[in-house]
Amino acid sequence: MPGIPAGVTAGVSHSSSTSEEKVAGLISLLKLLLHEISRSFRHSRRLVHNDRSFRRKKSKESTTTTPRSVDSFEIFAAPPAPMTPRIHCVRHAQGYHNLSVANHSMRDPLLTPYGEEQCRDLARLFPYHDKIDAVVASPIRRTVYTALLGFGSDLDRKSLNVIAMPELQETSDLPCDTGSSPEDLAKEFDGKAVDLGLVQPGWNSKKMQWAANARSIEARARAARLWLMNRPEKDIVVVTHGGFLHYFTEDWSGSDRFAGTGWANTEFRTYTFSSSEPEQAHLIETPESRQRRCGDDKSLDREEQAQLKRTSPADVTDRKGPARDLQIGSKKAKEAQRLHAKV
Repeated sequence: MPGIPAGVTAGVSHSSSTSEEKVAGLISLLKLLLHEISRSFRHSRRLVHNDRSFRRKKSKESTTTTPRSVDSFEIFAAPPAPMTPRIHCVRHAQGYHNLSVANHSMRDPLLTPYGEEQCRDLARLFPYHDKIDAVVASPIRRTVYTALLGFGSDLDRKSLNVIAMPELQETSDLPCDTGSSPEDLAKEFDGKAVDLGLVQPGWNSKKMQWAANARSIEARARAARLWLMNRPEKDIVVVTHGGFLHYFTEDWSGSDRFAGTGWANTEFRTYTFSSSEPEQAHLIETPESRQRRCGDDKSLDREEQAQLKRTSPADVTDRKGPARDLQIGSKKAKEAQRLHAKV
């Protein structure tokens, strides 16, 4: 994931655009809610059939736009869990766009052979396979394939689908960060364990709630967190993109390590939801996860993270032109270096 958006600006300065973005965010949340109501209703009708094996057989024969996971329906129909889920964030494996700047012009590129090997390593090294009860991914092909290859055994063993969630798409509007149409995705993942129910026409337009500007990205990152926070599952894998992960986790530490992100390909980190400001659904990295990647380094507080965000190459605010080719000014670079040194 190149991860630094192109041709974007700070938020919209005039009030009409701001209102449009707020409305777009609400529409996005309503669509997610309606999708879950639909999933629950379809499950209630399925309960008439008590032959579990028959239902699983039929679901495997269905298209990718209809989930085949009987277990996921049953979990959603149950009463809400008293605890919020634990979230395992994963950056996608290497795609062809990661090989060169020229490849940024590729539309929705696939994983490289080395990226597929990274997925096999992810499957081997990920320590929580026995606990996973949901897998969610950006609908961009490299993230879906990372989920299928890295967590395929979990999907098969527990009869789960990868839930493709448009809110998790990458932050830029470059071709490599722009997804395929719902129709093309349905063909691509036909017969595979992928639920495309949330993927609607226009999700890849990079307009309105999908725009490559800071306010839209922050709004969909929050919408994704709220949706996940209210899921009944206990351990959820979220496969997404390096640039978006900084907005999603609100953690900007090390964001200059790679091209527009601090996340390596197939790197995973584990988070829980903060009990403060539930309307924001803030995430907190678990001590075990942070120890694994940072040792005893102290994490930054929210104010320090906000300062770090302003200096981060992954932040799209106040950026104009081809963002991947921009160099931040010397004053900003020095401030970034000072803050990153604390992490």
